[in-house]
Amino acid sequence: MNDLADKGKPVAHVYLELWSRLRDEGFLSLNSAQEMAFASGHTGQRALYTWRDRVTKLKELGFLDVKPGPFGPLSYALVWNPYHVIRKHYEEGRVREDKWQALIFRASEIGADDLDEDVPPVSPPKPKPTPKPKSKAKGARKSSAKSVALIV
Repeated sequence: MNDLADKGKPVAHVYLELWSRLRDEGFLSLNSAQEMAFASGHTGQRALYTWRDRVTKLKELGFLDVKPGPFGPLSYALVWNPYHVIRKHYEEGRVREDKWQALIFRASEIGADDLDEDVPPVSPPKPKPTPKPKSKAKGARKSSAKSVALIV
């Protein structure tokens, strides 16, 4: 996970903190950002800024999806299965073979069997663009109250 992030900006400790707060469905409210930043090991004046930066990077890498809400742009998170995300990155050539094999070995040691499931896309689908309003043909008359009045 940290190998996929920018050098000098590890994300695994933030992911682990978020993961530890999950229940069954993978949905998480990020209403305690300051507390989560502290629990992730970030302290001082830039703690919250650094935590938000790491959460945003986890979203870019496909480990989470975040949505805005009452707590700002990072109010809610949906945490994806890390095996699936790492597998997708591996298939795209962004994870080294030795690290992938180590993950498979460790997963088998702990009895994880979800590496073989179908892998969803790394990023959630993008919303469909809003259709543009139809423009009027050249030379078409604009309707006005005067033209309506003449007809009546």
